Amino acid sequence: MMPIGYDGCAMSDESGVPELRRPPTADELAEAVRSARNDRGLSQDALAEQAGTTRLTISRIESGRFNPSARILFGVVVALGSRLFFRHLWRAMGGDSGGGAAMLAAAGLAAGVMARTGGAVART
Repeated sequence: MMPIGYDGCAMSDESGVPELRRPPTADELAEAVRSARNDRGLSQDALAEQAGTTRLTISRIESGRFNPSARILFGVVVALGSRLFFRHLWRAMGGDSGGGAAMLAAAGLAAGVMARTGGAVART
């Protein structure tokens, strides 16, 4: 059994690796993208170009007014760097800033994307 310290997140007893227990809210996702982008020193335009989307889309994600598709979210995470993004997502969801946050597994994103899209992720 994993202790749950706050809404939807847990710390593993065995490994100390944080896990997501719910998808992030639009506001939590917005905070994670915005803070990770700022840490990387990227403008919204630069992030959009690297992620293969538009500045307007990045702006809408960062304002919490837009739930991105799996494709867009994947592009943003790759452009930001998954470790940096997940560290910021963990903090936005109420996690501490300890070293374990950097180890948040990519499965957390997959679970969030699946929840957001109802499992409708394109397969090629």
